[in-house]
Amino acid sequence: MVQTRQLKFIFPNLITAMNIACGFFGILLASQERIDAAIVFIFFAGIFDMLDGKTARMLGATSEFGIQFDSFSDALSFGMAPAYILYQSSLNQLGLLGMLACLFFLLMGVIRLTRFNIYTQRGEKNDFFYGFPIPASAAYLVSFILMREYLPPQIGAIYAILFGLLMVSNFRLPNFKNKNLSWKYQAVGVLNSFVFMVVATTQEGVWPWRLFIWWNAYNLFVIFLNYRFIRRTRVSMSG
Repeated sequence: MVQTRQLKFIFPNLITAMNIACGFFGILLASQERIDAAIVFIFFAGIFDMLDGKTARMLGATSEFGIQFDSFSDALSFGMAPAYILYQSSLNQLGLLGMLACLFFLLMGVIRLTRFNIYTQRGEKNDFFYGFPIPASAAYLVSFILMREYLPPQIGAIYAILFGLLMVSNFRLPNFKNKNLSWKYQAVGVLNSFVFMVVATTQEGVWPWRLFIWWNAYNLFVIFLNYRFIRRTRVSMSG
């Protein structure tokens, strides 16, 4: 009985460990200039990041250790790894500016995770996020990395600084883990990730622009969802 109880806590943390492994291999491959392979591991890190929390909640195995472990894994896989891949693939052309832009993104990501942990420890409701989540910000960096042959490195530096700032901003985004959020919105989020992966891996030569269009269309949807969510919240509070 005790072993079964322990196993249910171990399993979600093993998934988190896979997230860390993906971030590590992403950095390792980028150091060997195998950029596209490194990006694939960041995608897989995102999948494991979605699964560990869901698995913990499903098994009733959420814990303080799991929360902290998940944050450290996110700092590596969505902070350090994308920043390093971005620098290695493009921003190294900018010298010190490229280094500082990537460092800024990493630091803001760690601050974002720290703030999230503080809110969690306080027991505050998480119907929405304050600031861009670090996995979403990392996805923006990856979208630039995928298009690095079409865009100047200065754009990558702007991406790193912009989304670094957005992570620590008070901009509110809906939390797709919120039970009150329509399943349709959650389905669109899953569909976006699926199409993102399929297009990125099958449409060589043409897919970077399709990816860019799809990603921005999705974010217009998120902004619209954010507006509706906040408006609905204000109406319910005033009513």
